[in-house]
Amino acid sequence: MFVFLSLTVNLFTQSLSAADEKNSVTEADALRKEYVAFLETQGYRGRVDRDGDVGFMCEGQYYFIQIEPDAPKFFRLVLASDWKIDGEKDRMRIIQAAEYATRVTKGAKVFLVNNRVWVTVEQFLPDKGGYRKIFSLSMEALKNGMLAFLEKMNELKK
Repeated sequence: MFVFLSLTVNLFTQSLSAADEKNSVTEADALRKEYVAFLETQGYRGRVDRDGDVGFMCEGQYYFIQIEPDAPKFFRLVLASDWKIDGEKDRMRIIQAAEYATRVTKGAKVFLVNNRVWVTVEQFLPDKGGYRKIFSLSMEALKNGMLAFLEKMNELKK
């Protein structure tokens, strides 16, 4: 009897998990469409990339809104640079400049991801549409974070 009950509960739990996962994927797809439509109203051509994030170009730079299916109220806007790391000494300067830019820039974080410099703005929003109110300020913060990073890198190379 215990084995049958355990098996029944296990199958029921797996069914619920699969349903939750499907709802999460559907919710993430709806969020992607919403972001693409919003970006168009801001003058950008948003596209879903191979990771499922919504990317767009602005002033020759690649930006993307990272989709977190399990956290639809979490908003992460990323400026992903193509900065080339030229050895360990350069990596240390990059880390130092990133720490500096994070410290002096309001709202932006600068760090390395897979040997690429990322500048991000990350926030939990009170509702799913809250990103509309902070998008312009977030873009400004990203640009300021990258500018502070570049200025520090130039200073460190002297």
